[in-house]
Amino acid sequence: TLRTTEKDINRVKKVINEKLGANLQRTKLDTIVVNANAVDLVFGEAVPVTVSKPALLASLKSAKLIVADTDLLVRGVDEKEGKAKTWKYALSKAVSRDELSKALNSVAANIQAEAKLKDKVVLTVGTPVSVDFGFDKPVSLDQVALQVRQGAHDLSVSDSKFADSSGMSTLKSARLDPLDEQQAGRFKRMRMELVDAIDAKLLDRVLTDVQKTYANSPVPERLENFDSTLAQSTQQRALYAIVASWLSIVIFLWFRFGNWTFGLAALLCLIHDLFFTLGVIAFCHYFAEFIPGLAGVFLIQDFKIDLPAVAALLTLVGYSVNDTIVVFDRIREVRGRNPGLSEELINKSINQTLSRTIWTSFTIFLVVVVLYFFGGEGVHLFAFIMVMGVIVGTYSSIFVASPLLLILGEGRLPAGVAGSTAISPQKA
Repeated sequence: TLRTTEKDINRVKKVINEKLGANLQRTKLDTIVVNANAVDLVFGEAVPVTVSKPALLASLKSAKLIVADTDLLVRGVDEKEGKAKTWKYALSKAVSRDELSKALNSVAANIQAEAKLKDKVVLTVGTPVSVDFGFDKPVSLDQVALQVRQGAHDLSVSDSKFADSSGMSTLKSARLDPLDEQQAGRFKRMRMELVDAIDAKLLDRVLTDVQKTYANSPVPERLENFDSTLAQSTQQRALYAIVASWLSIVIFLWFRFGNWTFGLAALLCLIHDLFFTLGVIAFCHYFAEFIPGLAGVFLIQDFKIDLPAVAALLTLVGYSVNDTIVVFDRIREVRGRNPGLSEELINKSINQTLSRTIWTSFTIFLVVVVLYFFGGEGVHLFAFIMVMGVIVGTYSSIFVASPLLLILGEGRLPAGVAGSTAISPQKA
């Protein structure tokens, strides 16, 4: 592999051919052994028969020792995949040893000339520069690439002579490739490939700055930079979306069950589930730090919120609301036309849905537990959130959502007004 900053490929070829031309000829004929009606050609390395046979046929035909190609028989010694170091040729008719030796005088020169034509140095314009990085602890490829780009940007601002350098665009388009096995998506060794030549002083300054950054201050395992205006706008739209989704849930359940208390109770139950799950994720940081042995048994890590985690939280939202609505729907059926709502009525409704809720949750729990222990690193946090979400969502639908109806005043009758007896639904 040749790495050079010279862009003129013809000039590179010329220099290589002048300096190394003789050594680059791989097809070297070492020995010619002439026997009676036979010739052995011995090469320095295994070569195909096409390297020697055309030159030998031409010499023998020129000396009129053979007429047709079939007059020359060939066999390779220890031939593998059509190549051999020694090729044995035999003539079909008898000829004198002197005539055969004389005819073979030009064979060696012809073979070497053929070799020079076929073994010309072929150069392609590849990567002029590559830089290998090594770290004490695994880091992400994106993080290192960001540090390199940031270092190039800071240098262009602080030093005007590098501001318009073409090397800046080269650094921004550099590619990082891992050189070792990944550890949770991060690597200790990596190589930066540059697509074009770059000023050595610029590259040295940027890499020095990157080295100082890693040496003087801890860099987070995952690093994302956003423009402040974009971040503020995204945050504002996210808050609007959250509020709109909450209002939608409250309004839907209001119309579904005839009172706003059902919608608000389901919303508070949903917030409880999300906050509890996020709290468990935060607690895992201390659990993994202070009880590493037990954390290793249960595969608990210092989890970091990422896109799969957000997807799991959104899935938890749907599961939690669905389970709560099932309990509320049974409360409405048991309640019938009774305007009042009592603890006994809620207790009867929960008992009727308890087995269905537990078995459904247990089925989902089995799936996500298997996914948690055997699903791999990519879905580990997703599965953990689902495990906790199933547990929290199941008990909150029973022990949080239903009591909230009474706390919010659902079915509370004025003093002196008695509610009618509720009619329990009959089993089909």
